[in-house]
Amino acid sequence: MALENVFENDIFSQIELTASINKMPFKPSMLGAMGLFAQKPIRTTTAMVEEQNGKLVLIQSMARGDMSNVTMKERRKARAFVVPHLPLNSAVLADDVQGIREFGEEEQVKQFSTEVNDKLEIMRQSHEFTHEFHRMGAISGQVLDADLSVMYDWFDEFGIAEQSYDFDFSAAATGSPIKGICRTIRFQIEDALGAAPYTSIMALCERSFFTDLISAPEIKEAYERYENGSHFREDQREFSYGDITWKEYRGKIGGGTSFIEEGKCRFFPVGAPDIFQVAIAPANFIETVNTRGQLIYTKQERMKYDMGMELHSQSNPLHICTRPATLAEGVSAGGSGS
Repeated sequence: MALENVFENDIFSQIELTASINKMPFKPSMLGAMGLFAQKPIRTTTAMVEEQNGKLVLIQSMARGDMSNVTMKERRKARAFVVPHLPLNSAVLADDVQGIREFGEEEQVKQFSTEVNDKLEIMRQSHEFTHEFHRMGAISGQVLDADLSVMYDWFDEFGIAEQSYDFDFSAAATGSPIKGICRTIRFQIEDALGAAPYTSIMALCERSFFTDLISAPEIKEAYERYENGSHFREDQREFSYGDITWKEYRGKIGGGTSFIEEGKCRFFPVGAPDIFQVAIAPANFIETVNTRGQLIYTKQERMKYDMGMELHSQSNPLHICTRPATLAEGVSAGGSGS
């Protein structure tokens, strides 16, 4: 097969590349592995979010004029939010497969497809890393961009005050003050959930906060007993105390900035239906207009003089917590990591 025909092969079509990148296995980080976020594909580039009885609801897109989801009550605080557009570009050059075949042999397509798959895997990992960062933003109430600027502050958007709790880990154990704070946090989350069921409350902790937690006089002995049975558990950085599951979170941006601020942790409910959602908008391609969004899209374009192939991938997700009142932060007010 001649070089100029490689780029016309069906395996390099937009449909095949998109299907390939969405089928590839990937290694999600902690929040991705937990499966917290329900995927909600939409057909538009904006997501309608409405507040109903203290809960934020993603409104399903519909055909113009369709009245089937119009309610009798006047909607309050219904807002349209532009779904973040996350593009990424790469390339496979002819030189990437130079010297591995004789001119005109069929092996050329195979080698090019291998290079394409390698680049797609790298691109997918970058998208998944960004998705994890946005998931953390959703459970923190603020979705941040790569430069750490705020894209959406769900507390401010809907006039909800963020709850913050100080933990004095350096204080001598007198009674169970930490357990008392845990109880207050549980009451806050349960009150915000109302009748909605949940399975547990989790605290994802930045490393220094977790170190302070397990070193606190009130908790140290209980943690040591828990740690003695760690060989029975898959994850040894997880610890239960005060009806809360505490877990060290290791996610960091390339420069070393932690996904969670130093000396802090984030509380949120697990197992409550539809608390965390991600609206997925379609790509800005002609063939994807008004179609249901897919998590990641990929497309290729032939370079000038057949020097290679440009790859473009994009994802268009909006990560949201539908009940921001169920979120809280913990701050280490004393301890080894402070």
